[in-house]
Amino acid sequence: MQQGLHIADWTGDTSFAPDIIVDLCDAGAADSAAVIDQTVRSTVRVQQLAKFVANKRGEATAVTLLQVVSGVHSVTGEPIVAPARAAALAAARAAAREIPRLDCRAIDVSGSDAADLIVTEALIDEPQSSVAIRGRRRFVQDVASIDTKPLSQTPPDLLDGGCYLITGGLGGIGLALAEALAQRHRARVALVSRSGMPPRADWDRILRQSTDLSACERIEAVRRIEAHGQPALLLTADVADPEAVKTAWDFAVKHFGRIDGVIHAAGLAPGGSLMFRSEQDIRRVLEVKVNGAAALMNAIDSMSDKPKFVAFCSSMASLIGVAGQIDYCAANGVLDAMAQQRESQRNPRIVSINWDTWSDTGMAARAAAAGHAAPGQLEALASGLTTPQGVDAFFRALATPWPQIIVSARPVAPRIRIERSAIDSRPAGSCGKAILSRGNRCSMPTAGR
Repeated sequence: MQQGLHIADWTGDTSFAPDIIVDLCDAGAADSAAVIDQTVRSTVRVQQLAKFVANKRGEATAVTLLQVVSGVHSVTGEPIVAPARAAALAAARAAAREIPRLDCRAIDVSGSDAADLIVTEALIDEPQSSVAIRGRRRFVQDVASIDTKPLSQTPPDLLDGGCYLITGGLGGIGLALAEALAQRHRARVALVSRSGMPPRADWDRILRQSTDLSACERIEAVRRIEAHGQPALLLTADVADPEAVKTAWDFAVKHFGRIDGVIHAAGLAPGGSLMFRSEQDIRRVLEVKVNGAAALMNAIDSMSDKPKFVAFCSSMASLIGVAGQIDYCAANGVLDAMAQQRESQRNPRIVSINWDTWSDTGMAARAAAAGHAAPGQLEALASGLTTPQGVDAFFRALATPWPQIIVSARPVAPRIRIERSAIDSRPAGSCGKAILSRGNRCSMPTAGR
């Protein structure tokens, strides 16, 4: 960019066609008391910026979206103060997968003297998808493989005969983990779900007469769990509602006497292109994961006898970005940051597991069975985790000390790596124009409703 960088403060000028958008909306804001509200705002803002790029730029011209936040990463041991801001980073990755020629990057800054470093990052020749600036040092996010050999003994955070609460307990992954806990450790499980189960007296009739394969599979799965010795506690609650979560939690504690571990596996399937998602659609997907996790942690914090562990069922989507899943990516990104935030507390131990696609159960498998799977989902299913592999990986993850574990059937680094095609398409020698987006002054046109 031979003529340098021109920065314009965004005021809604839809005729301006930038090369670089620097979004500072969350950089200096305090974390909201209502985590979900800040999560929704961050995700919707990225959606609006991506829509603007899609509507205003030619297909052959690249735009860089630099998402600037603060307090999301712990690099040198500093605390994570704003996990909700991680929504913007994960949402930007999803937008980049969906909008042609949109190159999204993230930078976590600390301190008030980072302006020149932000500009440098926007113009750097070898960009990275996620960077943290601490003082004058630049840190790049990376992944590393860890050796988790088959377990020869029970992970220290698991108890034989323990009591475990699982949200999304009637989903494919929730049921698979519940059955494994019952089989391996004679566990008692509380399965929390939004849909609930029909009365037990009707189960035999449903299995004989019903054409609802999903209902029959859930009944059969619960019976397999109970065949290992303990009846399952079936609780109906919308985990997006903190009061409903607290009620279910209190009932489980009263029933079992204690909770030894929690698995947060609840989630809604993402709904499609960011061009057509309403704020209400986005909020609903975010609430199930983010509100559910926050409500569970609030319930745990109020107890003197805390569980040994909490496992968040996150997704690879938060790290790689997936087209059509901006809200789902954002929600899982917040779960990852929440686990990282509590790493130092260790009471209880929190781990966020970034699952790859499960090939024979879970959201993608259900979409494929219903004929609604996208081509990318079908490819992921073909190379995804089998249920035995996923279950084994879950127990291995609990045996590690790390707050975040990626479980993937394929190499991870190539899937996270930033794409160069969008960056290289910018005409050589062009004048760099940039939008500086900040605070409530960020006003974007909406289209494609």
